[in-house]
Amino acid sequence: MNTPSRVDSTIELIWRIGLRIVLWVGSIYVIYRVRSIIMFIILAAVLTYMVLPIVDLMCAYRIHFISRRVQRLIATLLIFVGLAALTIAMFIQFAKPFKIELDELAKNSDIYVRQLHGIAVQAQRRYQDLPADTQSFLQQGIHTALGSATKWIGDVGNATIGFFKHFVEIILIPVLAFYFTLDSKSLKRDFMAVIPRSRLREALGL
Repeated sequence: MNTPSRVDSTIELIWRIGLRIVLWVGSIYVIYRVRSIIMFIILAAVLTYMVLPIVDLMCAYRIHFISRRVQRLIATLLIFVGLAALTIAMFIQFAKPFKIELDELAKNSDIYVRQLHGIAVQAQRRYQDLPADTQSFLQQGIHTALGSATKWIGDVGNATIGFFKHFVEIILIPVLAFYFTLDSKSLKRDFMAVIPRSRLREALGL
């Protein structure tokens, strides 16, 4: 039997190391590209971990005139509808002070407009009495302030558009959590099917 030479062993070692580096780099690149999807799946798994014991408890008592699958579906629906109602109630409670302030602003808008008009007239009269160099300096300051305000409004608008773009993706979190909760047992079985037997006990413990 021919023993491999040192050169062949070195080439094989370099090939193995290079292959592992390529695999690691490729895996990191794929994870980076799908990082948002992975984050949504993790958040959905966390939500599932929170509601799963409640659903299992509700399904522990058997209702004999419906199947286990239907009972679990009803229990999962009740939990997620309750979570949605709680989220909406919290949002309404959070938004209530802002609504009160907006209503107050709309009610007194005429008074505020008159006050602002008076302030603008006084500022214009004082501005006309200022020296020319001071007027020039103030004009530059006003242009700078208007530019900053315009940029800030644009940033707020872009952030709002970005939020609504990701709104559909955010909706995926409870949808995935609903599916994970409903089919948790079959998902566990499918996951365990790909685990090597030597690591099965550790995976079950995890």
